[in-house]
Amino acid sequence: KIKEINSVGSGDALVAGFAICLAKQQPLYTTVRLGVALGTANAMQWEIGKFSIKDLIAVYKNTKVYIIDHSNYNRQVLHEEHTPLDTLIPKIKYSSP
Repeated sequence: KIKEINSVGSGDALVAGFAICLAKQQPLYTTVRLGVALGTANAMQWEIGKFSIKDLIAVYKNTKVYIIDHSNYNRQVLHEEHTPLDTLIPKIKYSSP
């Protein structure tokens, strides 16, 4: 859970995350994860489109993506693998897990 301060521009940030991953031909679960992380980090700050890299990294690391089992739609499987954030956005400097 986060403390939402201003959600204006969060949809745009989400779409930006999608665009980054589509341009880099990343799988859907990575695309969703980055988009959600960018949109969420944006909502955590008052200024539109400006957010803390620290917040982005924390949200990205804590965003979970579940894959729906098509043979049983009630069953969801947590997708454990994730692409390091600095691979998707090279100018971000942090230590990958």
